[in-house]
Amino acid sequence: MKKLYLVRHGETDWNVEKRYTGRSDMPINQKGEEQAKRLKPFFEAITIDHAITSPLKRCVKTASFAGFATNVQQEPDIMEWNYGAYEGRTHEEIWKEKPDWNIFLDGAEQGESVEDVLLRGKRVITSCLQLEGNVLLFSHGHFCRVLAALWLELPLEKARNFALFNARVCVLGLHEAKPMIFHWNVTP
Repeated sequence: MKKLYLVRHGETDWNVEKRYTGRSDMPINQKGEEQAKRLKPFFEAITIDHAITSPLKRCVKTASFAGFATNVQQEPDIMEWNYGAYEGRTHEEIWKEKPDWNIFLDGAEQGESVEDVLLRGKRVITSCLQLEGNVLLFSHGHFCRVLAALWLELPLEKARNFALFNARVCVLGLHEAKPMIFHWNVTP
């Protein structure tokens, strides 16, 4: 692998409402479509050898608008965190019940644990490292942050420090055999 490009899907209505959107198969909204279309020229200027998307609609559509309607592989391992009982709820609603809750430390009640997500993230990174050339993943906000923390060999709780906005590009790679973030939250 040369570089690992991470793209969070375009905006959804639940993103606007700040609702946790894990496995609910929400479509991108009009603004999300516009955001995704702006990705296309960016990726036309780069050689992408492997394009992989979460099978959820918001990622598949983002990939399609970004120029990857064909020659893209769907991979369930890069789906968003399964938020379980927190699906569709806001931070404020959850904090009323659990004031100190942090997804990166506590996982999701009736959903995925931190350990479950770490295992998925490690599988994804191992798989990407085995590929030749540049790899592009269309994924989700929290899961991309998990990948960044794992890439940098940081404790998962540090992932909370990586803000990631809709339809933004992040680039991970190696410099002198050391894992680095070359770009984060790039707006094409």
